[in-house]
Amino acid sequence: MPLAPNRMSITGVPPLVIPDATPQKPLAAKISTVTQSHQRPTLHRSRKKKQEKPPSRCLTALQADFSSWWGRVPKDGSMVARVEILLSLFPPPDIEGFTTKQLHTLLCNHHVNVGVSTVENAITLARAKVPAKRQALVKTLWQQPPRQPVVYERIQRLLSLDLSSSQLRRGLWNIGEDVDITLINQARITLKEQAVAQETAWITANLHHIKDHDSIMAMLVRLQDLPGYQHKTSLILRNALKNAGIAASIQTVRQARALFKTQPSQRQKDWFAANWPEISQQVTTRGERLTILLNCPGRPNMTTPELWRLLHNAHVDIGISMVRKAMMLVIAQPTAHKQQVELYWHQIGAGGRITLVKRLWLLLRQLENSDITWAQIHLALKESGEEVSDATMDHALAAFRTLIKPDELAWIRAVHHRIPERETERNKIIALLRHKECPKRITASKLLLLLWEVGRDVSVGTILTALRIVRQQPATGMSDDDRIVEMVLDMEEQRPAPP
Repeated sequence: MPLAPNRMSITGVPPLVIPDATPQKPLAAKISTVTQSHQRPTLHRSRKKKQEKPPSRCLTALQADFSSWWGRVPKDGSMVARVEILLSLFPPPDIEGFTTKQLHTLLCNHHVNVGVSTVENAITLARAKVPAKRQALVKTLWQQPPRQPVVYERIQRLLSLDLSSSQLRRGLWNIGEDVDITLINQARITLKEQAVAQETAWITANLHHIKDHDSIMAMLVRLQDLPGYQHKTSLILRNALKNAGIAASIQTVRQARALFKTQPSQRQKDWFAANWPEISQQVTTRGERLTILLNCPGRPNMTTPELWRLLHNAHVDIGISMVRKAMMLVIAQPTAHKQQVELYWHQIGAGGRITLVKRLWLLLRQLENSDITWAQIHLALKESGEEVSDATMDHALAAFRTLIKPDELAWIRAVHHRIPERETERNKIIALLRHKECPKRITASKLLLLLWEVGRDVSVGTILTALRIVRQQPATGMSDDDRIVEMVLDMEEQRPAPP
């Protein structure tokens, strides 16, 4: 491979020049006669030394007299609770400013056998903050009569406050109640099980209304459209369907909820009503009818969910995948652009190891000013044999449509190099998200872009996990399907580019 024009090959290096050994002539002017020219203004700004943060008062006090502080902690209870009680001996501002590793090292040095995850959980619990209004509600609901003798039943009153388990424990601690976080988590599980049981009973009683649909997606949308249906989370609905004998993945349930909320415009309804009755009478396959429909004049712009909802409202039982394929074949027409997409795709992949989302994002940027749509790009890649899932394409599109502000870019450039390289990728992202100047309400797409700007290519799965931890959404509440999806996405992200 020829070298770049601005590089010099080994054969092009000039021969070594031996300096002349003849003595140099003395300087014409004496040093004392040399005058310094006036200093010219420069754009360079001298860097101000940042003031070092004072050491954590909590850590300093523990280092000075650990045995005294640890002696005030009860010897019974779990290790997480004991470390949390140790931290609660200090005012909230004093337990900031130190890392999990620093506290873990301190405890181990004083022969306290504790794991890193235990220390991290204890710090999370100790640092949990409860908004003032929610704190007042915690107190009111907890003390509201009748007071059940079983603490477990009283906890269930608080689960409607939309607080994490750590925040609930902190809120109860603030009113003098020491409730183990395991009880709170068990109450959450029980509440979900009760909701699933209620949902299962309702679905079983109304199953005869949706049995006539062949498509699972149509069944789920019809189910949500029945009178008396109360919307639950996707996970509860999925588990209830499973108990009722209807197998559906969590992705299918989420897509069905999105389709249920989709409402076509009046213009789309008028166009569909003017063309579909005649087309539906033709003796052809469903795919051919869709193709004929989409080629009818006056077709307004519409998405796949909108077309599917039009068909569903007309009692046409058809899968979303068939509608998507018809839309792509008629509207996208990818074959004409396949060669151009393949060319850019392989040029981007030739640079070495790169995550699939970043590679797609670079491809979208390369073709930004062309007349090729993202749907055409996606289908062209699939025709070329590339394994690009819808979820991966969605992440790349979200990053492509995300804008970065100058102050956000300045922030990531200033802080990213301070993170120790020995940390795991997840802990590096968590450190960035917990930085005091981290952009508010940062999304996974924006964080991806910022990391790409400073040369860090991190998988989407790692970023989503870090965001969940920072937002205090416990990973223990994830379903098996959610874990599998993130594992597959993470593995897909890390695949090396083909040579």
